[in-house]
Amino acid sequence: MMDARRIRVDSVGRRLPGVMWLVIVLGAFISLVSTFYFPVLDARIHRTQVGLLATFIGLVIFIILALDRPYDGDLGLSPEPYEVVDEQLMAP
Repeated sequence: MMDARRIRVDSVGRRLPGVMWLVIVLGAFISLVSTFYFPVLDARIHRTQVGLLATFIGLVIFIILALDRPYDGDLGLSPEPYEVVDEQLMAP
């Protein structure tokens, strides 16, 4: 249990590396730019498709940002389950 706690405490400050963010942003840019190489006859449909792709990519990047620090923020894990386990193990 002490090793698991130490691993959890060590992972509090970890974030995604900068190289991974570069790959995510560059991949999103390449995906959006590549949509303009596929011919679509109706401009409205093409704008809609590009807009939906951009929205999806934006949502994926948002969820990556929100979950980047798993033990911090509104979406982070709370310490309550760990406190309950600690109380049960330390109870006489």
